[in-house]
Amino acid sequence: MAVDIIVPTLGESVNEATVAKWLKNVGDAVGVDEPLVELETDKVSLEVPSPSAGTLSKIIAIDGAEVAVGSVLGNLDEGAAELTPTAELTPTAEPSAGEGQNAADKPQSRAPELSPAVRKLVEENRIDPQQITATGAKGNITKGDVLEFLKTQDSGTPSVVPAETNKHSAPPLPSHDSADLPPRPVDERGEERVRMSRLRQVIARRLKAAQNNAAILTTYNE
Repeated sequence: MAVDIIVPTLGESVNEATVAKWLKNVGDAVGVDEPLVELETDKVSLEVPSPSAGTLSKIIAIDGAEVAVGSVLGNLDEGAAELTPTAELTPTAEPSAGEGQNAADKPQSRAPELSPAVRKLVEENRIDPQQITATGAKGNITKGDVLEFLKTQDSGTPSVVPAETNKHSAPPLPSHDSADLPPRPVDERGEERVRMSRLRQVIARRLKAAQNNAAILTTYNE
């Protein structure tokens, strides 16, 4: 059964928001209350959770679209995600002891979940999250972990394993984040134009209004 993903109540005197980024793609399986899309308003940024378990079947409001409270962001096929794991769990042969141990270790090697602020910082600096030491709760990466990793990279600190011991090791694979990110447009002066968030647009309007309405001058009384 199809379930609509609705824009929730955004707060007092806030009636519309901007779709900042979809956290899931069409066809991805999601659980109950799992974040689906990130919205930005004039005051706050918030994540819209999944109303039920299922599969994201359709995205109606794309990134950058203006949406009102109560409008439909996309559709979710309820219960579709629950049938897929059942088919995958049907064994065709009895696994050996080594295979059972590897299967038990798979959840531990899963990529850590990132908050919107940490994800934005990682994507801007094109960092592989697997290289960052997580110190947050439940093994999550905090913003301080990313800043500490960047500080280590900027200072040129060598890795823990010496280069002599890595002569016969395989070359490091490029991170998925840096490979998937498209090149950013930069003009001839080396400047990059980045779209402002909805909150920064409000700040810019307020500063411009203050400049136009207030008398910006200096007086001297002798």
